[in-house]
Amino acid sequence: MPLSGKSLSAGSYRFAWELLVGTDRVEVRVLRGKELLYSAWAGVATVESAFPYDSIGYTRNGSGQLELAEIRFAESHNLITLKSATLAFKEQR
Repeated sequence: MPLSGKSLSAGSYRFAWELLVGTDRVEVRVLRGKELLYSAWAGVATVESAFPYDSIGYTRNGSGQLELAEIRFAESHNLITLKSATLAFKEQR
């Protein structure tokens, strides 16, 4: 699955994030086990209706493949948008 232009092979991953206080910017980290694979700055967006459950949102990239675009939180009007993170993504390996 592509993630901001980088391919992730099938498997289990963990996403961690930390809000930069006083901004709408979030540092998102993608880990496999304890290994940091990628790190990026992403944005926080607000939507009118709260999400009923935790979920992720996809978009189609230029190649037509599904690409992770959003991380949504149950009972929240906020989400993390990775759409603006494309150029900031850097591989840590």
